[in-house]
Amino acid sequence: MKISDLNAKVPDLNMKVSDLNAKVSDLNAKVSDLNAKVPDLNAKVPHLCARGSKGTTMDVLNMCNKNQVKNKVFLRNNLFLNKTASVAVNIKPTLSKTENFLSLQKHRTVNRFLTASFVLTFCLLILWPAKAASRSTPGDTIQIVAVGDIMMGTIFPNGEYLPPNNDCSRSFGMALPYFANADVLFGNLEGAMTDSKVGAKSCNNPEWCYTFGMPTQFVRCLADAGFDILSLANNHMGDFGEQGRASTVKALTDAGIRYAGLLSCPTVVFEKNGIKYGFCAFSPNTGTVDVKDIPAAQEIVRQLNDSCDIVIVSFHAGAEGKAYQHVTRQTENFIGENRGNVYEFAHKVIDAGGDILLGHGPHVTRAVEIYNNRFIAYSMGNFSTVSRVNVEGVNGLAPVFRIFTTPDGCFLKAHVTPTCQPADDRTPRYDPARRVISVIQSLTRVDFPEVKIRITDDGWITNPDGYCAQRIEPLKPREIKPLRPKTGIAPIESQFIHTGPVHND
Repeated sequence: MKISDLNAKVPDLNMKVSDLNAKVSDLNAKVSDLNAKVPDLNAKVPHLCARGSKGTTMDVLNMCNKNQVKNKVFLRNNLFLNKTASVAVNIKPTLSKTENFLSLQKHRTVNRFLTASFVLTFCLLILWPAKAASRSTPGDTIQIVAVGDIMMGTIFPNGEYLPPNNDCSRSFGMALPYFANADVLFGNLEGAMTDSKVGAKSCNNPEWCYTFGMPTQFVRCLADAGFDILSLANNHMGDFGEQGRASTVKALTDAGIRYAGLLSCPTVVFEKNGIKYGFCAFSPNTGTVDVKDIPAAQEIVRQLNDSCDIVIVSFHAGAEGKAYQHVTRQTENFIGENRGNVYEFAHKVIDAGGDILLGHGPHVTRAVEIYNNRFIAYSMGNFSTVSRVNVEGVNGLAPVFRIFTTPDGCFLKAHVTPTCQPADDRTPRYDPARRVISVIQSLTRVDFPEVKIRITDDGWITNPDGYCAQRIEPLKPREIKPLRPKTGIAPIESQFIHTGPVHND
């Protein structure tokens, strides 16, 4: 090719590079415009997508899907801009090397032609794949592990109901592997932690009256097992009166374990691995936050929801025993006591902002439900109860729930590890017959036939119709400096172009 032909192509190449610069500027302007809309979208997404009842119609779901599409558009444009920026950065050393080549070969026109061709080729290679690029960036999955009642033995009326040698390690030893990798580990502490029998309740009917007081030294087993939060809202936390409650609070505080559910400490807020959690607990018993006062419970949950990423709600309610495994959706009474309406409570606190609902109290496992993309375990049964608690039949079966959510608490899936407590040993262990999974499957099918929920034989719980909206984060595109092609290139006088090997040392 003649030098004159090469020089003739330079203006056209410069024009194409200018067009590419114009497209980059246009994309930068569009991204800035899209970023300006992100705060408004973020304000709508959590309320309309992640909260189910606040948006379960097709219109709301369509809006959520549109927001996800917009998020992908933001990411696609950002990907293109970042790649183009990388090309622009890489062009500088290439230009420098090319100038050295020109200096050695004395062919400035060839240099400019090669440089312009290089820029155009690489920009086009980046532009076309970027048009098809689309990826989502979902947040990390959160894992909440939850178990039911924990009662590691009692000092009342004497030491006969404590574990051998006062060794509480058997309470969790065989189950510890099922707690691994939990972001938060929850349990219901079914009784006070105290070394004194002062304030022990008196019983009119010993057949229906038990007094649970665990030695304060047993707190080490809770800490060693990794418990992050414990519910103190239950009917045995007041077995030793105010003395027992104060002793429990001190023992847990000294061990670094968080708790909630007493009138003196209704909630707790904490942060772990960048996620802010709010925890509250309720029961129908004296000295605890009342599960029957639903408007007050909703207000507590709303306040937590305003400042936390995930709100965990515990409730100790419902009648007790194998005759009361079903969720009736009505107020439950047991031995003359109003034990609340667990169905109404769970739904209304989710409406107020609750994310994960963990029930206990009936001493048996109950059904599970997904309501507005939030998980409800209506009762988790007796997990580790060394003595004074019936573990015959279904009373000795308990799940270890592992609940997977988005960083804002929207349900993704859950898994049940089936455990049992043999009556002659009372050490929680894996149940190879997986009996509690069958119990949950059957109860959920009967109690919530309208809920589309899948529970597999190996314990996986999924929601086929679930939809969890991801939060849209503002883009942070790099600033791209437009390329500056030279113009007005003067033809050179040489009559030939060197075509041999080039050594650019």
